[in-house]
Amino acid sequence: MRVDRPCLSRKVLLPCQKQEFRFPQRQVRVITKIWKRRGLSRLMPNVNYGQLNDLLGHLLRYAVNRGHGAFQEVFDQDEVTPLQFMIVELINENRGITHSEICKAMQTSASVVTTTLKPLLADERVRRRDVNGDARKLAYELSPAGQDWYAGIKPKIALSEARLAEALTEDERVALIGMLKRLAGIEK
Repeated sequence: MRVDRPCLSRKVLLPCQKQEFRFPQRQVRVITKIWKRRGLSRLMPNVNYGQLNDLLGHLLRYAVNRGHGAFQEVFDQDEVTPLQFMIVELINENRGITHSEICKAMQTSASVVTTTLKPLLADERVRRRDVNGDARKLAYELSPAGQDWYAGIKPKIALSEARLAEALTEDERVALIGMLKRLAGIEK
């Protein structure tokens, strides 16, 4: 049975590039060491991945899962999920943001936002209020306790991001963020 090599060791030509890019072998070795140290492997032995490791969507999904893992390592004791962090960041930066605005900003359904907010509302880190007396339209803000809690955990996101991107140089990380913003349609 043939086992594909991970995309990291292959030359790739990204649409935004004029020439081929090859991940330096040093970086591949660093990534492998990190994965081994954490009990992870790039590929499962005896599994033929076919074209999966050359598909952008598959690799993005895999990277998202790795991001969630890095987040959980850092925020393990903080009783917050990645989605809750995203929502609280939006509320913190946009006092009075509505439910539908959060949904649009996160590109997710109202039910996902509702479910994610439930524990934050229950322990009163987040407060909700009607917009202009209309109970059908809700706006959110952090309570004073929620502001203190978020001020305490917000700096930790830098550590989570560093763990996720530890195999990249700073220039590569900045370039990757730029490419992902273009893919997501956030920037042109």
